[in-house]
Amino acid sequence: MSFVPTRDAFDHIGLITDQPQPDETWVEANRLWITNPRKHPFHIEYPRYAPDSPVPLLLRTKPHVAYRTTGMEHALAGHKTSLGLSPIMIDQIYRILSALNGDGLTLFIVEQNISRIWELANRIYVLRKGGVVLSGATEDFSGPEEIESAYFDHT
Repeated sequence: MSFVPTRDAFDHIGLITDQPQPDETWVEANRLWITNPRKHPFHIEYPRYAPDSPVPLLLRTKPHVAYRTTGMEHALAGHKTSLGLSPIMIDQIYRILSALNGDGLTLFIVEQNISRIWELANRIYVLRKGGVVLSGATEDFSGPEEIESAYFDHT
């Protein structure tokens, strides 16, 4: 059973690092060291950029989810484009995040769907208007509703 539409295939998640990784390869043209995501059990790629890398800052500083396609026209044919990911893709990402978390990797995830992230989170930080309005270990809270109330200021 496929977890993504047939026009796309999940390829990897790229997590930026500044630490040397086993089996990384130097790519002179982009001035980076990179791992092969096909050798990682969850298809994680670890790019590590040299300070003088010509790669745009956004790509050097933000994680990414990559999909393979035969071409953009083919991938988008007959479909509306939208912001955000499909529920099927989100399910796949959460399975990978859960496995990474279970392996002891520290994850910092920005998520609007509190109910969805609740089982995965160890700590919660609620941000509103540029500041932290609530924080603590998940066991310190009664449930997702308390977090949502703090976010929407339902006091």
